[in-house]
Amino acid sequence: MKRAASHDDCEMRAEYDFSSAVKNPYAERFTLGSNIVMIEPEIFAAFPREEAVNDALALLMRKQYGARVARRRPGSKAAAQGAGSR
Repeated sequence: MKRAASHDDCEMRAEYDFSSAVKNPYAERFTLGSNIVMIEPEIFAAFPREEAVNDALALLMRKQYGARVARRRPGSKAAAQGAGSR
């Protein structure tokens, strides 16, 4: 049987030393190449893949704004640069 956690069990142990820790050097580069958008579960069911969502949004943009939308492949250099420049 497990014993209930006491307040003492939640404290940081003395042997953990984070004095020489550094922030994640890759965090900024990661955020430049990603744009995460949360969608409702019902919408996700209709568009289960990234490509389907992008195609639907490109069609909407063409209809609404008459904009010509160039498709960028995920992971391409242009896609990574475009995500951070908006």
